[in-house]
Amino acid sequence: MSFSIKLRRDRDGLFCALCPELGLMANGRNSAEASDRLTSLIMEWLERRQSFDKDREHFPSVSGSDYDVFPLSTGQETKLLIVPKDRLLN
Repeated sequence: MSFSIKLRRDRDGLFCALCPELGLMANGRNSAEASDRLTSLIMEWLERRQSFDKDREHFPSVSGSDYDVFPLSTGQETKLLIVPKDRLLN
């Protein structure tokens, strides 16, 4: 598994770090701060994903090899994004 970080400087002088593989983004006053924040977000995502994968056995209808399941968290709420691996199923 590998992730990339793309950095850019916005017009307002802030730096934006983006992980295109996960769709995560973080801002900072300099490139190091933006990269550090994004790295923390990626680590948090990996921890949640690992925790979810352990509990995934309780969801037999989506735990098959035909689906990828991703936890999405906003504040106190967590939702599951279930994505068929076969794009024709969409």
